[in-house]
Amino acid sequence: MASDRTTSEDVRSSRVIRVVFLALLLDLLGFTLILPLLPSILDHYSQTGSLQSVVDWFRGVVGVPMETKYNSVLFGGLIGSLYCWLLFLSSPITGALSDDYGRKPLLLLTTVSIDKIRSYRAGIPTFLSVKPF
Repeated sequence: MASDRTTSEDVRSSRVIRVVFLALLLDLLGFTLILPLLPSILDHYSQTGSLQSVVDWFRGVVGVPMETKYNSVLFGGLIGSLYCWLLFLSSPITGALSDDYGRKPLLLLTTVSIDKIRSYRAGIPTFLSVKPF
């Protein structure tokens, strides 16, 4: 009788691990899909000059010389840093909501929300006009 209970707990634990692994895999794939496009995105924004003031501010804060060859590196670093900073800010909120409502509903909500946001961003015409390499 005890072995039946242990087996069912093992199966349930294995199923939970699979679901969490699949959610993390989808999230990582969604984040890394943009990496091959990053050089083209950086070139696009450097040509339009729409984010040049932000790069110049970041350059002043970090103390990098005023040379244009550093623009794409600084912009890429700024995007990566912004992602990490926002993840740092949102993790305690997501953890608290997970404590209140449970892990599964919140995991489902965040995965569906991220999917909707990425689907919306994929349909933006200016994003699609950026050609990879």
